[in-house]
Amino acid sequence: MNLLKRNCTLIGASSQIGQEKDGVEAAPQWLRYNKVFDHLNTEFKSVLDRGDFAPEEIMHLLQTEEELHILSHYSQNLAQKITNELKEDNFVLTIGGDHSIAVGTLGGTHNFDEDVKLIWVDAHADINTFKTSPTGNTHGMPLAWHMHLMSEENQKPFPWIKKFKKENLVYLGLRDIDPGEQAYLNNLGIKYYTADDVGIIGIENVLKEIDDYFKPNPGKNVHISFDVDGIDPHFFPATGTPVSGGLSLDDGKKIINHFCVNYKLLALDLVEINPALGDAGDIQMTLNSTRELIGSLSEKSNIINDKNIDKIIDKNTDLEVDSSTLN
Repeated sequence: MNLLKRNCTLIGASSQIGQEKDGVEAAPQWLRYNKVFDHLNTEFKSVLDRGDFAPEEIMHLLQTEEELHILSHYSQNLAQKITNELKEDNFVLTIGGDHSIAVGTLGGTHNFDEDVKLIWVDAHADINTFKTSPTGNTHGMPLAWHMHLMSEENQKPFPWIKKFKKENLVYLGLRDIDPGEQAYLNNLGIKYYTADDVGIIGIENVLKEIDDYFKPNPGKNVHISFDVDGIDPHFFPATGTPVSGGLSLDDGKKIINHFCVNYKLLALDLVEINPALGDAGDIQMTLNSTRELIGSLSEKSNIINDKNIDKIIDKNTDLEVDSSTLN
């Protein structure tokens, strides 16, 4: 709400610490190069680009190379940056990086408002613990830390994380849920919609149901953490863990736009874009789709249907990125 009266802070969380595929950390630079954020100048008072923040920048502060301590320290610093921006009434757009950055981004919004509502758009539930995870990759675990589901040993490096209220979380787009995650969702009674649910009910009806679900809980502040693999890989092929049968791009745009129009959107994470994956057509499609999603950050309810997006691909667009960022 009132986007034109607020600044937009842009942060590149250029981290790949949560998974093993190179390239995801280069997404912020790549998207800047391709002018994906230009639209923001017309929707916000101004755009404050804070540059990129990588885990390497905090390594000198640590006396250990143990991964969880690196992730915790990086995330705590990212969280503080976000909290500081929110205190200035700035909207925060954080571009990942992999989804482990949400340990920090959610930490920042939750520190600012203990009743912040979280919309988690993803093919995956990202609520695995080290006991339930089939891979051990921490990009599938951020919500386990925030829900305090980790073992005492694995929660201990994150003493700064406050427990997030389960009633303030809603998932959209799930379709690849590990058995341990499904048990957590069931036992905790967490609200979620699979991609099939959205296809059957329709995104407009889903969003209305979410509005009704949130009504008894105080506050209108919202944080959207958006993994692009929540959208069908037809639209976002350049991502590390694509799963077929996802949300449409039109659904994704309507989700973002709905919370711009009807709530106070504090923050949006956009993660798991990897410009090092796929051929030229895949990369162009991913770029176009990202531009469309960012374009839905608007207080106008004017989302255009995406059915003809294939027609806007221009394979001759210059998509170069400094190769040093992919090493």
